[in-house]
Amino acid sequence: MILIGERIKGLRTSRKLNQKELAQILQVSPAAVCNMESDSRQPSLTMLLKLSSIFHVSTDYLLDNQPSLDYISTKGLTSAQIQIIHHLVQSFLAENEKK
Repeated sequence: MILIGERIKGLRTSRKLNQKELAQILQVSPAAVCNMESDSRQPSLTMLLKLSSIFHVSTDYLLDNQPSLDYISTKGLTSAQIQIIHHLVQSFLAENEKK
């Protein structure tokens, strides 16, 4: 079982962000990011939703309730490429809901 801190750190590093940069995006201190990644403190529900949105993953994935097969690694991709993938997935989901 992967701890939430490991998930957050893995997602952050796959986006080539350091803790300070992620802290700025989340509007928290770098120490808060460090505490989440080291599992010293658990992120709030609001923080989970922010992380989910930023990294384009489900909260289930962050909480290790989603199989890893549903996770697409974006390691090495640019932000623009990640956005394209996100939009494609959203389009496919919307199309499937119509069926």
